[in-house]
Formats: sequence, C-alpha cells, structure tokens
Amino acid sequence: MNDKSKVYLITGNFFEERHWANKTDFSYISIGSVWNPIFNGEIWLDDRTGKFIGRMQDIQGASSISEFEISPTTLKFTKTYDNGGSPIHYRFTKRGKYWVGDFITTKGNRGESKCIVSAVPLKFFTPSWKVIKKPKSNQHLKETAHKEFDF
Repeated sequence: MNDKSKVYLITGNFFEERHWANKTDFSYISIGSVWNPIFNGEIWLDDRTGKFIGRMQDIQGASSISEFEISPTTLKFTKTYDNGGSPIHYRFTKRGKYWVGDFITTKGNRGESKCIVSAVPLKFFTPSWKVIKKPKSNQHLKETAHKEFDF
C-alpha cells in the first residue's frame, strides 16, 4: 500500500513510564510518571533506493525514519535519533481514524504510541501559482499573501 506518488505526514505521541530519584532526608525515593511528548514528521520515497525514508522531530530531538511500511491495517517504522542512541522500532494497528501501537528499543525499553498518518499528493508541495516575470519589488508578496491555493 506504500503509495510512491505520496508523501506521508505523521503526528502523534508516545507514552513512556519514567523513573527518577528524589533526595529526601538523605534517602532516595523512586518517583514514576507517564511522559507523553508529541512527535511529527514526514516520510517520502527515496529515488536512489526505492524505499521510503523520513525525518521526525520530538522533544528529544531530530531523527531519521527507515523501514517504513504501511498497509490498510498495519504501520511499522524505525526511528533513530541524530544525536545517537539505539534504534526505536514502532508498530501500530489501525483503530478507526488513528493508529495505536507500541515501541521498543534495542535495549528493551518499551512504551505505547498513537499517531495519525496522512497521505499527501506530491503536488501539495508545489505552489499552484506561477511567477510570470521577476518582480522589481516585494509588491508581489502583498498581492499573493491572501490568495487561496488549490491543492
């Protein structure tokens, strides 16, 4: 189902239980919480390899997406942060309008994740207006600032 004429936009969040130590009266107490940052990104066809790749951003930084697969019922990809760390493998099942699943790192850390994926035609990234001649000033910006675009 990977549509080679589309770019996939993805946004979602992941839920991970976090523990840290809190020093109280010279003793350490483990305090747990559920952490759920938002991520977003885009996945496109790499002309050189014929495979889908992408970029993603979340509170932990920028990352690369590889091994992207989507079907009517399943979604999988691997995320690797630019600043290092082990790859994180995501897998989802379609539930209504949303994808619901989990992630696991090569170190065994796990969590839940939910996302929305939109397949967008490539023409979405091309302006629908054309510049006929090079403007002599910034007047064209004022003239086209409120123009509606047809995607």
